[in-house]
Amino acid sequence: MSTFGFTKQEALRHWNECLSEQTISKADLEYFKKRKSYEFDCFNACVMRKRGSINNGKIDVVKLLSTLRGMGLINNSRTQEQLQRCASVANKERNECFVAKNMLDCFFIK
Repeated sequence: MSTFGFTKQEALRHWNECLSEQTISKADLEYFKKRKSYEFDCFNACVMRKRGSINNGKIDVVKLLSTLRGMGLINNSRTQEQLQRCASVANKERNECFVAKNMLDCFFIK
């Protein structure tokens, strides 16, 4: 079975690798998520990098588009245009954590 274009095992492996790399626990992650912290942004950047959605510190629109299609979140040209617009804004950042934050905020919140 696939999760976001990856098998559940791959998705879980990415998640656990990022917890380890960021040296945070699951409890820490929940704490950071609630506070919308920089650590949470960096965790998201790590997962996005492992999935290929961030490459060389920037959003890879083609890969992210493929991943989001697998999630059922890209279903029309308007949504695809929004993704490209958000990636364009996010990719202005130099810090990968801010790239991930701005991408997710733009696409999922705005």
